[in-house]
Amino acid sequence: MSTNKKITAVIFSFNRNVTAKIISNLNQTELFDKIIIVSNSQINDNALCFIKSDHPFSSEAIRKVVEETSTSYLLLINTNNYVELTKVAVNNFMSESDKSKAGWIY
Repeated sequence: MSTNKKITAVIFSFNRNVTAKIISNLNQTELFDKIIIVSNSQINDNALCFIKSDHPFSSEAIRKVVEETSTSYLLLINTNNYVELTKVAVNNFMSESDKSKAGWIY
């Protein structure tokens, strides 16, 4: 499935090097409208939205994520390991979401 729909990605960052690799991978897919980083350490990149939080899964941090999200799709990435997503995989997630009318994909 080919789509022009854009996605907001949220990376709960615990490892700067892994986060940088994931950001690079997401940018290559050209499907992401915005990338939000939630972390307790600053990441200096003007192309990203950064939410500083010592408690990344707190209601305050999640509220800020929701406020920053302007797309119909939201991809949450929570890992200390590198995760590579292809354009096909991301499109499949969106297709399944549309077909099942899902509010959550896991």
